[in-house]
Amino acid sequence: MKRIGLTVWQGRIAPVFDVARTLEVLEVGPDGLHSLGKISIEAEFPWQKVSKLKGAQVKTLICGAVSRCMLQMLMGAHVEVIPYITGEVEQVKRAFLENRLTDFFMPGCKGGGFMPGQGQRGRRGQCQGGGKRGQVDGVCVCPQCGYQEPHTRGVPCFEKKCPKCNTALTRG
Repeated sequence: MKRIGLTVWQGRIAPVFDVARTLEVLEVGPDGLHSLGKISIEAEFPWQKVSKLKGAQVKTLICGAVSRCMLQMLMGAHVEVIPYITGEVEQVKRAFLENRLTDFFMPGCKGGGFMPGQGQRGRRGQCQGGGKRGQVDGVCVCPQCGYQEPHTRGVPCFEKKCPKCNTALTRG
């Protein structure tokens, strides 16, 4: 079963992952989401925060804003990041199950480049979005040097390396 994490603060998605203190860990099962509890993700260094997510076996992170540095560490650790989400935690959970997280983007944000395959969960944990695996769908971009290449549906950008500077690519 897949585990997801939601940064929480006062019953809402925490506005900035980098300074978030609490993560609710959930397991995605055939009959919905099951909370495994909340864990502290307070850390002195960014890599320690990422290590706590990996220790909790979180595969997908739903959060508010996230710094580029932290995002690169998360993607390097093979954690799918669904950023720029805001709202009440219970409403966001329902939206995740119903593939409507786009209804909860922060004002002025439309998701953008950090959500492999648009970050929406399909029936088997795959990305959704009206197309077949292997089709070209957008671009992958190097955050370091700006190199771009076509994104292939079903292949997360973060699994590709920039041929110019060897940095993990992000969705553009």
